[in-house]
Amino acid sequence: MTFTQAISSCYSNYATFSGRASRSEYWFFVLFHMLLVTVGVVLIPIGIGLVILIIGGLVNFLPSLSVLVRRLHDTDRSGWWYWICLIPLVGIVLLLIWLCTRGSWGDNRYGFDPLAGEGPPPPYAAGPRPALTDELSRLAKLRDEGTITEEEFQRLKTKLI
Repeated sequence: MTFTQAISSCYSNYATFSGRASRSEYWFFVLFHMLLVTVGVVLIPIGIGLVILIIGGLVNFLPSLSVLVRRLHDTDRSGWWYWICLIPLVGIVLLLIWLCTRGSWGDNRYGFDPLAGEGPPPPYAAGPRPALTDELSRLAKLRDEGTITEEEFQRLKTKLI
């Protein structure tokens, strides 16, 4: 996801606390917010900086919170884990680690993988993924019932794997 796509996605999901957000979406939005804060601080002597900081903080509060929750969802954690940052030092470090790691591979209970199809699975994901085996079982059942032909089954299986 590019910088502008991330900003657009965060504002279009202004108060959407369901689903998942990739690392790039989260960190590009954090970068955007930090740039806005920097501009505001630089312009404080002129007099407009404080206005930029207040408006920027109010406008970005909900999008920042929602993208953080969706980022935690990507790591298969509830958004309530945000409150771990209240534990001095350890909580903030742990939250930062979670925000920097790749999300769970494939779909999870919070939605589809935002990075699906972007390269091979990592080495730690070796072996059949539960979602993959479930889908193959479903396709085999459809083939056995006669809903799809053997050729369709093979084509879908190849596409899935």
